[in-house]
Amino acid sequence: MRIGPCTLLLALSITSTLLPQTASAQTAQTATPPCNCTTPSVVQHPRIPYIAKSHRTHIQTRPDGTTITTLTEGYEWLDADGRTRDETFFTQPSGMVVHSANIYDPVARIQMSWIIDNPYPSATKIVTVRHRSQPVSQPASAAPQTAQRYYPARSESLPPQIIDGLYATGNRTTRIIPAGYEGNDHDITMTAETWTASQLGIQLRSISDDPRTGKDTFEITDIQQSAPDPSLFKAPEGYQVNDTTPTPASDAAPAACTCPTPVVQQHIPPYSAKQTTTRVQTLANGTNITTVTTAQIWRDADGRTRQETINTLNDGIQSRLVSIYDPVARVQMSWTVGNPSVAKIVTVHHFLQSVSRPASTTPQVTPRYLPTTSQTLPPQTIDGLYAVGTRNTSTIPAGYDGNDREMTTTTESWFAQPLDIQLRSIIDDPRNGKTTTEVTDIQQTAPDPSLFQPPEGYQVKETNQ
Repeated sequence: MRIGPCTLLLALSITSTLLPQTASAQTAQTATPPCNCTTPSVVQHPRIPYIAKSHRTHIQTRPDGTTITTLTEGYEWLDADGRTRDETFFTQPSGMVVHSANIYDPVARIQMSWIIDNPYPSATKIVTVRHRSQPVSQPASAAPQTAQRYYPARSESLPPQIIDGLYATGNRTTRIIPAGYEGNDHDITMTAETWTASQLGIQLRSISDDPRTGKDTFEITDIQQSAPDPSLFKAPEGYQVNDTTPTPASDAAPAACTCPTPVVQQHIPPYSAKQTTTRVQTLANGTNITTVTTAQIWRDADGRTRQETINTLNDGIQSRLVSIYDPVARVQMSWTVGNPSVAKIVTVHHFLQSVSRPASTTPQVTPRYLPTTSQTLPPQTIDGLYAVGTRNTSTIPAGYDGNDREMTTTTESWFAQPLDIQLRSIIDDPRNGKTTTEVTDIQQTAPDPSLFQPPEGYQVKETNQ
């Protein structure tokens, strides 16, 4: 085909027009690579906004009996996005009042603070801003853990109260520092009491009593469940901004993509072990029924677990129920081996990402109060591992569950902190009997990766229900 002058001029004209655009597009691609950020699937439900007053009283008693009382007044605001603003008025010993403000945005992870009406006229008006980075998990330390000192502690639930018109649940924790632990020649007893309004999700009152520092009481009053002015959550005009966010060590130019920093998957110590569950139920006539269930469990460095529970059929044949859970993929698989009456099917359950729902507007029913106490237990060495224990005791008053007498249930748990596994649990409930679960024969070795795959020759059934 013959190319004439007109055709050539038209081609050159089009080429000269497209070249700058192509070059600029290539430059743009080089300078700002496209981001491939994954949109978070978890949607936080709106908070119930409120406005309130705050009061803090600190009393310190000196050895000669002299008491020093410090009062701090303030205000608090919370909006539907969870942003908070609090202002405090602190009176210094000289009589000067310092009025300060603090704002925190949990979504943007930004905190701002400044002094309002600075009593020093020559002081520079500064808003301190700090960007809180996303938490990044670090690999578990390979260094052997040192056995921790035992601090006796006891926690107990308190009868509910109506505080400032809101239903509040209380808890009191008592901790003891034994003599000699911190240079003290006597035991030191500390108490911490908290009262929470579950309807608003806020702490209405806290009382901390520590002989070393004194007694501190914080209260929120005059609560108004109304949305605060959005302008309250912005930095004031006329103030200099001082960003105290740590600067990265690298001097390299910042990347164009501003995706959130991914959370590093924490390395989990792998292991394999045997699990034995013994349940003893006593009937009204004194007959004891004892059932024993054994299982083999595995966990790899990614946190995937496999459990095989051994069941003995009526004809004496043993079958195994296999269950695998992958916390990263949020997938659970289960199947049965050795039972001729059960089809060869692998049930695969996909757990959807949790999506928070808006708070219900249905009036809350006042829950019944069940007295509960929790206490720490002296550490033990279980199967060669250092273990810490807790015991929870709950009392079911007569008439709560159709019982004509008061019933007491206890739950005892023992954890091996280096492996982060529960070595022993003992549940004693007069309604169901006593169930003891123990993990033994622990081997801290990585299991075969093939253990976390579905078996061949089985039909796969997917579900997300």
